[in-house]
Formats: sequence, C-alpha cells, structure tokens
Amino acid sequence: MEKREGDGIQASHYLMPKRFIPQKPEIAFIHCPTFSFESYQPEVLRQRGYYAYPPRALQCLQVSLKHTPSRIIDLNFLLLERLQTQSGDLYKMLLQILDENLGFANVFGISTGVIVPTIFHSDRHPFLEVLKHLNGRGLVMAGGACATIEARNLIEGRWADIVFKGEAEDKLKYLFEDGPLTSGIAYWEGGYKETQGSESMVHFEESLIETYKDIPIERYHEIGSLSPFSRMAGQDKPYATIQLIRGCRMKCSFCGLSQYRGSNEVCEYPQDTLFEEIRYLSEERGIRHFSWLDEDLLAGKDEVKEILKQIIKHKLDITWSAPTGLITAYIDEELLDLAVKSGCVGFRIGIESGNAEILKRIKKPGTLNKFRRISRMLQKYPQLFVCGLYMIGFEKETYGQILDTYHFALEMNLSWSHFSVYQEIAETDLKHKSLQAYRDWLPSPHKVTGSSKTEMPSLMLKPEEIFNLPKDQMHDPKLLQEIWFAFNLYTNYVLNKKPDLRWLSGLQATYPHHPIISLFLNQKERVSSILEASPYWRQRFEDYRLCEF
Repeated sequence: MEKREGDGIQASHYLMPKRFIPQKPEIAFIHCPTFSFESYQPEVLRQRGYYAYPPRALQCLQVSLKHTPSRIIDLNFLLLERLQTQSGDLYKMLLQILDENLGFANVFGISTGVIVPTIFHSDRHPFLEVLKHLNGRGLVMAGGACATIEARNLIEGRWADIVFKGEAEDKLKYLFEDGPLTSGIAYWEGGYKETQGSESMVHFEESLIETYKDIPIERYHEIGSLSPFSRMAGQDKPYATIQLIRGCRMKCSFCGLSQYRGSNEVCEYPQDTLFEEIRYLSEERGIRHFSWLDEDLLAGKDEVKEILKQIIKHKLDITWSAPTGLITAYIDEELLDLAVKSGCVGFRIGIESGNAEILKRIKKPGTLNKFRRISRMLQKYPQLFVCGLYMIGFEKETYGQILDTYHFALEMNLSWSHFSVYQEIAETDLKHKSLQAYRDWLPSPHKVTGSSKTEMPSLMLKPEEIFNLPKDQMHDPKLLQEIWFAFNLYTNYVLNKKPDLRWLSGLQATYPHHPIISLFLNQKERVSSILEASPYWRQRFEDYRLCEF
C-alpha cells in the first residue's frame, strides 16, 4: 500500500513523544482482526474455523498502567461475532464496530493482530484502515511484532504518532505514569526518531484476573478457535490462553522473536499468580481448555511441573495444549506423565531440519540423535498428539538437504508434520515491493495441502519429479510450493500410520474445500463434488494417484 496524500497522522512539532500525551488520557487498546479479508469465507466462519484469540497481550498492557483509565476493544472478536448474523463490506463493518466502542477515548493503542509483516503487501489491510480511520481523533500508537518491523514505514508514512518497538509495558509507563525513559519509542520530529534509554526487558508480575471483567472470555469459542488443538479438544469447550515465560533463550537464526524483544533474556510470570488465574478461569468463568502461548515454556520447567501438579491436586476439569512448541532438550518422562494426568491433548516440537549441517547453520538447539530420543520417549504416550515443526527453503539449502528433512519426518513417526517455507522477516521496501509473491501463494504451518485458491498454478510437478531432483543442486525457490505440497501429502496422509480423525475434522473447519482432508475422512460424495468443480484438484489427484484411495 503506497503512502497517499492525507492518509495517516500529520507530522508533530513536539521534540519528545511524551509531549504527545493529552492532559487527561483515556486509552482504548485495540486488537485488530487476525483473519484475511481477501479470502474470507462464510462457511469457515460457520464452522468456527477462524482464529479468535483472547487479547492477552493487551490485557498485560492494561494492567501495567495503575493510574490511567483504559479499555480493550477486540475488533477480531466483535467482527466475527457480527458476521454470524450479518453480511456486507468487511471494512465498512469493521470501522462501524470501532466507532460503536470507542467511547470517550482520546488515545488509541492499536495492535497489528498479525505477526508476519504483510500489512503493506495488499491494496488494503485492516490494521492500516483502523489507523487511517482514527486520524485526527486523538493520539495514535501502534505496536506488536509486525509494527516493530515496520516502525519506520509507519512513522514516515504518518500512519501513527508513536510506534512501540518490542514490548510496550515499560514504554507506556514512561509516557503515561512517570516511569523511566526507555528505548524503542519511534516518532516523527522532522524525520524518523527513536528514544534512547533503558533497554532492560519487561518483568511482568501483575495478575490479569481483574482485566477479565470486561472480556466475554467464555464466548470466544462460539465464534472461532485457537488452533487445531482447541478444535480437537472439543469446539464446544470454552477456551483461554495462558503464559508463564516471555521470550526464548535460544538463538535460532530463522526466528524473529529476538528481533522483536531485542534480547534472548526471558522473564517469568509468578507461578502462583498464573495458577490462580487458571483456577479463576476454570472455576468462575467455565473455561475448559487452555492454550500456552509461550515460545520457550520449559525455560520454567520446574514451575510448569508445579502448575500441572496443582491442576491435578485441585481436580480442575480442563484440557490444555502447547501449540507454539516445546524445546525437545527439556522434555522428560516426569513432565509427560504430569501432562497426561493434567489433561494435555498435545503440543508441537521444533525440529526444523533433518540435516545435521542445516541444524548447525540455523543454530537450532538440538541434534538428530536427541530428536530420535524424544521420538522413542513419545511412543510411550500415544494419547498425546505431537506435531513436529519442519522448515524448507533455507538459504543455500540443497535438494538433498531438503529431502533429508522429509525422510527424517517419516522416521520421527509423530502424529503430524508441519512443513513451512522459510521466509525472511524484514521491513517492507515500499519503493520496490512486489505484491505478486504475497497474493499467489503464501505457505504456512496452518495450511494443509496447498493454497486455498484452486486455480491452476504456473508450475506443477509430479511426485517422481520432486523426489528425483538433483541432490547436490541448490534449491530453486520457485519449486518450494510443489515440494511443500508433496511433503505434506505423504507425511500427513498417505504414509501417516495413525491419522487422528479429530485433528482432520478440526483442519476441515478452516479448509472446507480441500478434497484430500475429505478423502481421509472418508467423505466420498464431498470429494467427488470438489473434483467435479476443480480442474486443479483433478490434476492433483491424477498426478498423485489419489483416486486409488
């Protein structure tokens, strides 16, 4: 999206961002939609296939300010809720809902909602539309992982008065409640500027229980889901998210978390405070499924074990999952025993590559033999649904190294294998951006068998062509889509020894028109209907001999 005359916030004449603050600030923290407006499908909405995460990050911001009135507006929840009974232009509905809920706010803290920096990769984006709509109505602040990466573009384009780079609690305390000056507050003063001050990590200790009074947490499951894990646990189970550890100790080269936080230091929520929140949500709000948000949950392994023991002791009627992933080096049998007894349905583990050289290059904290040890250990716990996370397309990765990852995924013999394509996380070059790569096909761990679109791609390879690519040759990025398709199909469907129908049903809620899911759910009439309408899928079924199934 190009900068347009009159869009965004006008340049400020203040020397420091603290002078932006109105005399009597009242903040509206705004959570933007997390689903794609371009590919919105009412059928996915009806099946509660869109993600509806409670605004936990904004709750943390709200409770960090002791003397400044604030409220949370979850536009993702409110828009999905309205779409259940109404239809129309999504952007018009979004801004109408925003106006209905602003109240007397004169400061707006807007979270991008998404973590991948694609806000400038389409003609319109909900986050930018919200920023533009609030132009001239008060102080506009932007934050979140995506805003951190795009801070310069947001400030120079006058989309926001202030952009918080990284975690915002201490930055808000500086601006609104006389906290110490911190680094990473971007603003405009005759050009792009950033504050220079303390760079210490946020250490969060407050309870979030009070912030739930205005959040209909027990209704989020009625309009969406958290992940395939929450759908697998039961779509009619009220759910919530929890977090013990912020940050990650590791230094994997492909991960943008350290770029966002500015450090590999982790901070830990108080164990007792977190358990009281879990107990409150379970016993007083009826929450029955919890999802850990932690990137490095086992940095507090002893604390995790104690929380699980408390869940068992108090006989809380809950299930839980850890979809972001656990670091395998810290998994042991005591932890797995407690996980099963406390209601765990499953988790993901980061493996990334089946090639030892690639693991070293990307600084992954694990070896192939350590991963094999975990695989053997997990065979003792068949009730846990465990997904391996894999990535292909690293810089200078050969076809042979990519195939090593495929074969290792089969060897690991986990419940599911999530393949994704490596994508560099970087600021958008607005002068030379290309929308084509974004629009054509953007693989992600959450997709199942390919693009949601079914038009014929410019390149389609048969499986024998993919598995006979020259092993010592550097990969061609144009072929990654086809490689990704084949790996997902074979590891998760054709060669999967234990496909879980609950998991497949959960995936189908988000991808209702993928005939491969329907095929392995034995929905023959549905498969026939999709194939009859789609030349793309007919060609795929022929190339991969899927009709034999």
